[in-house]
Amino acid sequence: PEWPLRKDPELLTEYVRHKLSRSIISPYIGENGVLQLITMAQDVEDLVIKGIQKTEHGTYLSIDPKVADPLITSIKKEAEKAMAKNIQPILLTSPTLRRHLRKMVEYFLPALIVLSHSELLSDIRIQSIGEVGFNYANK
Repeated sequence: PEWPLRKDPELLTEYVRHKLSRSIISPYIGENGVLQLITMAQDVEDLVIKGIQKTEHGTYLSIDPKVADPLITSIKKEAEKAMAKNIQPILLTSPTLRRHLRKMVEYFLPALIVLSHSELLSDIRIQSIGEVGFNYANK
């Protein structure tokens, strides 16, 4: 049988990233052995995942600008807070969402690293330094 998902270069990239995860995250682990990350509120992640559309040619993200704009604003705000503390901004998200989120923010935040949960290794300590949410206006 034909396996179209195996030919999806973006999906293959995610598999390779998982296998290379130690190499990918090593440069960002602090001297104290902690990887500092920006996390996403679960409700935000769930909402964005609903925007992933599947076609026979792969998947793409389709979300309403009323969702995308505050999401990007929140990510930018958290990334700027990290950079102000001289911390490389790294956003943690689900493996399903990682590549779509990266594409969405790369124009606005080229320095932002977007990692998925599958790239975290069990022997690495992580610390959340911020959370992406839609309540950014209240902060």
